[in-house]
Amino acid sequence: MLDNERWLMQFSIFWVIGIALGIISWSYLNLLGILILCLGAIFFVVLKNKRYSIYCLALSLGILMTIYHPIITELQFWENQDEVVVQGVVEEISTNLYSTKVKLGNVKFWDEDKAHSKLYNVQIEISNYYAEPYSHLTEYDVVVIRGEVKAPALRYNPADMDYQFYLQGEGIVATITPREILYYEEKTLWLETFRNMISTQIDLVFENRDKGIVKSLVLGDKTDLDQETRDNFYELGIGHILVISGFHIGTLYIGIKKLFTILGFNYYERLVSTFGIIWGYGYIVRLSNSTMRACIVVSLMIIARCIYEEEDFKTSIAIAMYLVLIYNPFSLGLVSFQLSFGAVVAISIWQDMERAIRWRNRGKNYKISGYGISLTITLFLAPIISYHFYSVATLEVLVNILVSPIFGFLIIYIVVILASSFVFTQVARILGIVVILIIEILDIVVGLIVKLPFTSIFVGRPEISEILIYYILFGLIVISIITMKHQKIISLFAGAIIFSQIAIGWIYPPTLQITQLDIGQGDATVIVTPNNQLITIDSGTSYSTSKFTNHIHSLGHKTIDLAIVSHTDMDHVGGILHWLEKGNKINLLLVPPLNIENEIDAELLELCKKNQVEIKEVFAGDTVQIGDVMINILYPYTNYNDNKNANSIVCTVEYKQFVALFTGDIGQEEELKLAQLIGDIDILKVAHHGSKTSTAEQFLATVTPEFAIISCGRNNIYKHPHTDTLQTLENQGVEVFRTDRQGAIQIETDGKGYYISSFIKEEK
Repeated sequence: MLDNERWLMQFSIFWVIGIALGIISWSYLNLLGILILCLGAIFFVVLKNKRYSIYCLALSLGILMTIYHPIITELQFWENQDEVVVQGVVEEISTNLYSTKVKLGNVKFWDEDKAHSKLYNVQIEISNYYAEPYSHLTEYDVVVIRGEVKAPALRYNPADMDYQFYLQGEGIVATITPREILYYEEKTLWLETFRNMISTQIDLVFENRDKGIVKSLVLGDKTDLDQETRDNFYELGIGHILVISGFHIGTLYIGIKKLFTILGFNYYERLVSTFGIIWGYGYIVRLSNSTMRACIVVSLMIIARCIYEEEDFKTSIAIAMYLVLIYNPFSLGLVSFQLSFGAVVAISIWQDMERAIRWRNRGKNYKISGYGISLTITLFLAPIISYHFYSVATLEVLVNILVSPIFGFLIIYIVVILASSFVFTQVARILGIVVILIIEILDIVVGLIVKLPFTSIFVGRPEISEILIYYILFGLIVISIITMKHQKIISLFAGAIIFSQIAIGWIYPPTLQITQLDIGQGDATVIVTPNNQLITIDSGTSYSTSKFTNHIHSLGHKTIDLAIVSHTDMDHVGGILHWLEKGNKINLLLVPPLNIENEIDAELLELCKKNQVEIKEVFAGDTVQIGDVMINILYPYTNYNDNKNANSIVCTVEYKQFVALFTGDIGQEEELKLAQLIGDIDILKVAHHGSKTSTAEQFLATVTPEFAIISCGRNNIYKHPHTDTLQTLENQGVEVFRTDRQGAIQIETDGKGYYISSFIKEEK
């Protein structure tokens, strides 16, 4: 249709772009899809251009398929439900510190006495306080549960995970809080039996001395995986080795083929047997996106060989993509999908470049470095990794080249050991010592490499526009390498893109950015100066540390230039304690007078000493300048006060004409002492989460803020903010922003004017 130019692959590119547009859910997107379809008809009928008509068809189909997909219908169905009775088969059970989540498949919705089958999964979320009645559930059991449908989860901070979108990508259309089990039937399938048998053999052979890596490699079970080992592998960019992915399926495919050749299987027997084993293994490890993709690609290769057709890697990728996205287009948003398919697309790009380079150097003794494919994958996936994880591993290429062959050997060797362990248990244990030794050495080496400087660079979360520009430049370079044509035009185009980005930086100079994070019942403010230096004022509770840390990392920072702890109540200092416990850097820490006999104060001092952090007790009149930003300390006046709230640091953050006041947890008595010293301000961070003991009317009348920010938790037990405080603010004409209703509050200023907004535009 398109002159044998892999039209299926070309069609898939525009189809995926259409799905991405459909996921964004723009207004009138269905109209856009129809208009693009009409444009394609014009190309075909009037201009006789099949290529562009096919592209328009693919784009419009992607849009329309996504916005009218059955998963959308089911999402809307469950959103309109309250109390429900559902039946399903337990597919997966996961537990964290707070709750247990049970994924149900083969879902049926009971309406009176009728059962209505549903295409997609639901999730039962059980608080660990009430988990006992559900503790007997295991995979493949059949249950009927009465419960309440939870409202869709919202993101409250820019760096928070979009949990609702993640669930949609996993094919989960509703989360239900259970009230009672109406029916339960225990089921045991051969898959579960076989999986448990393998897990038992792993425990028997390796005796829990493998840091949980063997189960992760063979079964994709990370339950016993050592957390430090996991973190080190991911930081070096080799975390894919610890999850079942194309690497494992490919290794298994090669190993099985060689084994069957040794055993004397004929050509077709080898292919058919390999096909069955690959899919059987895929189902045992629960067919994740990456496993599904790899199984489909291998299957297409096997089918091509069975009918003696040439293998087409690109077409295989496209077909695998179709099969996954037709069932659930929201899978496109999952990091597992993006990394899995991104890696094989990068391999395909490298194959084209390698072919072109070899062709141009035919007849010469020319060797292509083995680093090429790993470098191509790393460069292609870099924006995806930085978007989701905020950092890029600088040694990823080298470490992958060194480690991947070792783990490829380990996978085959472990399979052989486990197979032999059913007959020769003691022999398998002896052979397993080699695996344990290799794992221990690798763990030590990886741990040492991670401690090297610059093993990973925090680049922050790039904007979508920046990612698009990156891939345009990447594509231009690839085209230049493959074709060796139009290099001047490509260079000019690339130069124009780079220059335009520099020009935008000149036109729109950097600003001061303040974010009051929603961390529940606590305080955490993150400030980025025009010189890209990082200031924090308080850091939230110990259970909200990930929100604090993730936001800092998403900004591309690994070091806090200036941290201010207003006082050492745990809802203000918890994040900083966790930050220091992880060995992260703070250049300067400002605190009120501390008491060494206080447990939290002593812990903070000890962590600062351990991490060589400069810590300074400050009083009224002290100032700290960070670039063009001035921090003026207004309180406390004297040495340690037993009342931590009354001992809070009060400070202004000033940038040119802009002034924001941060008040910790002081009360009205302290406010009235300060009122005459402060003068007019733009933004007030309301003291003590909006408690009625703070925010005196006389104080507000003196400092005259235009906007006030209240940081408090949703439905908190203290009833913050108090109605009296809200009324006082209203009486003074101050517009209020609340984290419990509006999520993170963001302020941007050039020092003259400023813009304030909330992450959630309206309360849901």
